[in-house]
Amino acid sequence: MEKINTYKDFADDDYNFYVKAMESGDVPNSIGATSQIICERYLKHVINKYFKPKNDEESDTKTECLRTHNLKKLINVISTFAEIDDDTVAKIKAADGYYFSTRYPGDDAMIMTQRDIDACISAIKAAKSFVERYEESVKANTEKK
Repeated sequence: MEKINTYKDFADDDYNFYVKAMESGDVPNSIGATSQIICERYLKHVINKYFKPKNDEESDTKTECLRTHNLKKLINVISTFAEIDDDTVAKIKAADGYYFSTRYPGDDAMIMTQRDIDACISAIKAAKSFVERYEESVKANTEKK
């Protein structure tokens, strides 16, 4: 097995598991949390690799982001240094909130519906596609220099 070193490596590994689970029809309720985790890891990859803090406050922000499960917070930080279109943002945000609600009982607990699953699939694809496009644009800009 390949060595897993980056957030993207972990996200890709989870993505492959996710695809197999969907294809097999084995879709436990925790797939909502898994969806959010995959999106998190894709977004955290961009922050970890490309966000270069200019001061202590930005350094603290980066550290906080790498510890959060909040997709909105991750998107907000990415928006400070990378262009992320509104459609991509909307799709990714649709997976926000599943991390706890599909894993633990309580007032906010929920059972995933097909609509939720579809939104999560769309979110994952949007996050994965964003990372791939962003890395391609960084590579292309680096090669121009």
